[in-house]
Amino acid sequence: MRGAPLLKSAPSLESIPYSPCRPMPTDLSSNKPLRRISRICRLLLRPVSDNPRFFLFAALLGALVPWIYAAVTGSRILWLILFASIQSVALSYLLSSLVMLIRGDKWRMAVKTAILLIMGLIALAEVGCIAATGEPLTIDSVNLARETDLGEATGFFAQYMSMRAISVIMGIIAAIVVLATIISLAISKLRTNRGGDIVVIPFCVVLLATVAAGGVRLISLLRPLMIDDYRDLLTWAAQDPGNPVLIRTNQLKFGDPLSKWTYILKELSLQNRNISVWEENQLKALESTASSDDSHDFNIVIIIGESFIRAHTPLYGYYLPTTPRLSAESDSGRLAVFTDMLTAANFTTTSLRNFLDLNDLSQGESWEEGVYFPLIIKKAGWKVFHYDNQTVSRAADAGISRLIYAPVNIAHTYDGVSDSLFRYDGDFTSYVEDRLRPRDKEGKKMVTYHLWGQHFPASDRFPGKPRFAVSDITVNRPWLDDDRRQAVADYDSATFYNDSVVGSIIDYWSNTPTLLFYFSDHGEDCWDLAPTGARNRPMPEDSLWLDRQYRIPFMVWMSDKFREAHPDLESRIRQAAPRPGMLDNLGQAVIGIAGISSPYYRPDRDITSLSYRPRPRITSEGYRFD
Repeated sequence: MRGAPLLKSAPSLESIPYSPCRPMPTDLSSNKPLRRISRICRLLLRPVSDNPRFFLFAALLGALVPWIYAAVTGSRILWLILFASIQSVALSYLLSSLVMLIRGDKWRMAVKTAILLIMGLIALAEVGCIAATGEPLTIDSVNLARETDLGEATGFFAQYMSMRAISVIMGIIAAIVVLATIISLAISKLRTNRGGDIVVIPFCVVLLATVAAGGVRLISLLRPLMIDDYRDLLTWAAQDPGNPVLIRTNQLKFGDPLSKWTYILKELSLQNRNISVWEENQLKALESTASSDDSHDFNIVIIIGESFIRAHTPLYGYYLPTTPRLSAESDSGRLAVFTDMLTAANFTTTSLRNFLDLNDLSQGESWEEGVYFPLIIKKAGWKVFHYDNQTVSRAADAGISRLIYAPVNIAHTYDGVSDSLFRYDGDFTSYVEDRLRPRDKEGKKMVTYHLWGQHFPASDRFPGKPRFAVSDITVNRPWLDDDRRQAVADYDSATFYNDSVVGSIIDYWSNTPTLLFYFSDHGEDCWDLAPTGARNRPMPEDSLWLDRQYRIPFMVWMSDKFREAHPDLESRIRQAAPRPGMLDNLGQAVIGIAGISSPYYRPDRDITSLSYRPRPRITSEGYRFD
């Protein structure tokens, strides 16, 4: 007797009747068009599925800046976050595709590690910068770093590694790890075919649409590669497509690393080329004539301060006695305090480039088109000395040093420069007085001192016990806590010490006929004035940020011997004190007061001249004051 089989073969999928209560299978193998689409999708997804963790970390690191900026500052930059995220996905997909072309697992792993390491270091710098200053890295940050020595770098690092910065960084790292793990698990399901074609095709469509949109944006923001003129680059970066938040400057500031650093490196290269243009103009100036009026027999001393906040001295209404020496000189009648002087920029390099060269920003003239005014002073027969506690002449110098210590200046402008740096300005000025001894040189002299001043961190700018404490900071602000009041007190202590340094320079020249200019290269933000510190980028919601960072203390000291010999010049200077002025034309005033005849002198730009014509003042970045 033949028995029935114990096991029956399973029915085919086609034989199973459709029931609305039964879930449909996710395998689309019976549908040839969809199967072809699925194969194409899986091929296009290979850069992601073969390198899931690399793709994720690259995308997250690339989009980090706007997310962190929004988290730390509370700013609502949703459009910039969206655009940066889309661009970062496109960049990550591109990098993952390139990695796939590398043969050999070891080489592929080495390249992926190198890419993530570079992106991670950039992201770490960005996070530290945002935590310390409230702004991401920009071309200004890079220029500032280029002119920073080890001591100043230590100060920056101390701010970066504050407890606030460390907490932000640790939180970000934890969030990235958690998010990357979650998304990586989702991608692994696609890689192992869990979920089938029903999941693969829509995921591929969404990803490719994002990559396409991000790719278009990447291409548009890589436009600087094709720009060959610095002004065209700045114009392109400042263009506004209708939303001020979406101007290219902001898009680049918060963009992916590729777009941002393409722009930064391009701007640096064009800046370096501008140095070459500037040098050519100085060689032309050497062929010009300049002569000095023999009756103008006195010394000119220029003290360039650093980060001196105008609102933190009694000379401009501050309630604490931070500048007793300068206040005493004002009371004696030897000091003329100018009430409306502005600087061209809120960081040193651009500010001093425009001060030292005879260009006028209000007339659209950039610094490289101007002539180095100390060169004109030298050609007129004066001796010229430059003493700098921030930089000395070195082959590797960058930023403002490229201008000050340019070969043309070393060969044709200076009779002497300093060669040593000191932690405190008082030690620096003592070195100048005891070792370099400019006062003992024969003839008329122009001597420039460039000090550390109150450059942040202010607690590093004075020796010994601080002059002011938390209890001295009595102003009320909702954001002021004891730590921030301490920062204000440190700044005031640095200002008090700086006042004594300026006083020592005054003492050194007091028995000679000397005219002394003292000003700061830029202002600064401090916690008693605004809910921020140091120097930040534009804050449109704060109408006074421009005033705090660009309106500077400016004063002219005249020795008794100068006043006795040149009462006409004293009167000329005092009459100029209330006029609106800007540092980019101060060189014209120095040449005019020195009585120098030169084709480069423009009396209509000399604030002390009766021919002076105030113009609407414009910063190097195009911000208008008047």
